[in-house]
Amino acid sequence: MRIETSDKPAILNPRRQLIAGTIGHSVEFFDFLAYSYLAVYFATSFFPSSESSGLVPLLSAFGVFAVGFLARPLAGLFIGLFADRYGRRRALSLTISLMAGGSLLVAVCPTYSQIGVAAPIILTVARILQGLSAGGEYTTAGAFIVESAPDGRRGFYSSFMFVASGMGKLACLAFITAFVALIGEDAMRDYGWRIPFAVGALAAVVAWYIRRGTQETLELPSPTTARHR
Repeated sequence: MRIETSDKPAILNPRRQLIAGTIGHSVEFFDFLAYSYLAVYFATSFFPSSESSGLVPLLSAFGVFAVGFLARPLAGLFIGLFADRYGRRRALSLTISLMAGGSLLVAVCPTYSQIGVAAPIILTVARILQGLSAGGEYTTAGAFIVESAPDGRRGFYSSFMFVASGMGKLACLAFITAFVALIGEDAMRDYGWRIPFAVGALAAVVAWYIRRGTQETLELPSPTTARHR
């Protein structure tokens, strides 16, 4: 007996797809920007102070911060190609995993006084991972959300990319502000700056799990393809 199979893709749940895409995107921005908000607290942990200027550690920390932005364009290109070949879900799982790894690496990284010059090198590697994640996330999540949208709602769904990034930034700032008020400036410089990175890494793992329950959108026929059939 021959069993007939259908090549028709499973029916998407647009709201579920949208929630998964936006939550993951928010977490990405939470983790990516936590570095800039917390640099003032951990700069001296990774870069030795200069007798001539106390700004050297902070400037060095922001130099590493800039490395993440340099990695973003390349990541957008290569992860975009990866998403076209292997699917949006796998690409989004990759980006959120990179962000989780980068944030966790910062959270557990030993200081300069413990391992010397290896500390800022590890910090730089972590920042590169975050930059690769952010660059690939933005392009792939945009395609994923738009392809998940119902007919006539693609513009509306695509707007949630900016909503999600704004939510991530606000959540990061609110969490860090509240945490500083809770434990104080001295505790933040001692150990507290690690906590938001650990929280961000955990949130990224949760977002990864949520995204595992989404459906692939790459196989969906585009309007152009449908017209030519």
